[in-house]
Amino acid sequence: MRRASTATAALIAATIAIAGCANGGRSGTDQPGVQGPSSVAPGPAGNTQRTSIATTSIKDLQAALRANDVDDPEHWAQIVTDSRPYPAGPTGEQKLRQVLIQYRATPDDIARITNTLTP
Repeated sequence: MRRASTATAALIAATIAIAGCANGGRSGTDQPGVQGPSSVAPGPAGNTQRTSIATTSIKDLQAALRANDVDDPEHWAQIVTDSRPYPAGPTGEQKLRQVLIQYRATPDDIARITNTLTP
């Protein structure tokens, strides 16, 4: 009887350990419990706390978009990075808007993304 209890306890411990490893790892600032960038959307365009598309990792872009309530931040971060490079200034902002329109972003998502990211 004692062996069965020990075996059951070992099985439960192994199951818990394996289940803890099943979730994918996250890196950058896209970690649960780690504070990401401050929310800037849907505030006015040109806000100073925007994330650079040119120099930021895809994980950090996802975190910035998630922090600003963009629907499907993984999808939009991938599209934005796939469309690199962006010229600096208004030309880059126009390219970002064109890319978002091309991929059928909603007007709300366009506003949130462009208020979060900068070329």
